[in-house]
Amino acid sequence: MPISELTHEPPKAAPTGPRSGLAAIWAARHFWWHLTKSELRARYRRSYLGILWSLLNPLLMMLICTLVFGTLWREDPLKFAPFVFSGLVTWEYIGQNTNGATGALLYAEPYIRQAPLPVVIYPLRTTLVAFIHFLITVSLLTAFSVAIRGPSHALLSLCVSLPMFLALGWCASTVNSILAVFFRDWMYLSTVCLQFLFYGTPVIWPPELLESRGMGWVYIWNPIHHTLQLLRRPLLASEWPTPFEYGMVLGTLLLLALLSRAVSRSTARKLVFRL
Repeated sequence: MPISELTHEPPKAAPTGPRSGLAAIWAARHFWWHLTKSELRARYRRSYLGILWSLLNPLLMMLICTLVFGTLWREDPLKFAPFVFSGLVTWEYIGQNTNGATGALLYAEPYIRQAPLPVVIYPLRTTLVAFIHFLITVSLLTAFSVAIRGPSHALLSLCVSLPMFLALGWCASTVNSILAVFFRDWMYLSTVCLQFLFYGTPVIWPPELLESRGMGWVYIWNPIHHTLQLLRRPLLASEWPTPFEYGMVLGTLLLLALLSRAVSRSTARKLVFRL
């Protein structure tokens, strides 16, 4: 389907100002939403379970980690399993916006050459696909939290946290997709960097393990840890995230937003020649 039909208007020159940029992204909403739905359909085509795999994959990993690491660290399975599950689903969302976005612009080359739409709509497709999977797993966690702990006003914090997750993912995927165009090795280096961050973040290991050894700084100044806390506090402890955690995540979001804007604007004229 031609881009002009999906956007309901003929393609225009790529905007440069921030307001015109947001307006152009919104004008192309039919196009990038069509791309999102197409990717979801293609991913689960001829699959019996379909999008349920977004639940089964972290659930199976949770069972393995609980059996292995929970036994090794002598953790209570009823507390450790939700802790691990919340970490894995958040990390999977981060991973899809990092590794998955490296090919977002490369695979969209025919569209980019066809019409000068904002290039950020292509990594947005990657983020939306990951975010839809993320919402499904968060819904399961929320149901589990309500069933075990009962309704809590702390769950309202998700109304603030989930848009922050979406914005963080979009900024991260934009930077990674552009880096992969100009530095093709980044497609492989990003995987190594992500693996390093995985072991430096309390995704499957309790923070108390390092805290008891005087190494709390490993995760205290890790913004990914505080991003995890936006999900873990309301769902696992019925608490609102602390101001420090909100500050760390908002600061990270601001830096990523400025970086993605700077990178996209500085490479706008050269991008098409490097595809």
